[in-house]
Amino acid sequence: MATLTILMYHMISEPITRADARFACPPQLFRAHMEALRKLDYDFTNLDLVADVIRGKSLEKNSVAISFDDGYADNYINALPILEDLGIPATFFIATGAIEGSNSWMAQPEFSPRKMMSWHNAREIADLGYL
Repeated sequence: MATLTILMYHMISEPITRADARFACPPQLFRAHMEALRKLDYDFTNLDLVADVIRGKSLEKNSVAISFDDGYADNYINALPILEDLGIPATFFIATGAIEGSNSWMAQPEFSPRKMMSWHNAREIADLGYL
């Protein structure tokens, strides 16, 4: 039986602090994840398929949906070129209240401050067809 896996990422960058390592995936490791999934013959899809599967659609082969939470600038800078290079669809969940700001909700000594996407970045991601 084929499965649908959803992989959710936050930051696609090097962790700066020990606590960041829970949320930050280095770009070269992210690329390795995507290439490994392709080598394992996963079908890359977007989250629209999730609703179809919930409604009973069966899958012909193992599928994976890639998503990003929060809208970190490094998603645009580091993840987007990898996705584009490999032709992989993805869904970006962008915290619009944080656009052009920082990850202030994580403002604790153990987490590093991170820049969020700009409106221009978000528009470009949408214009490229990402959800």
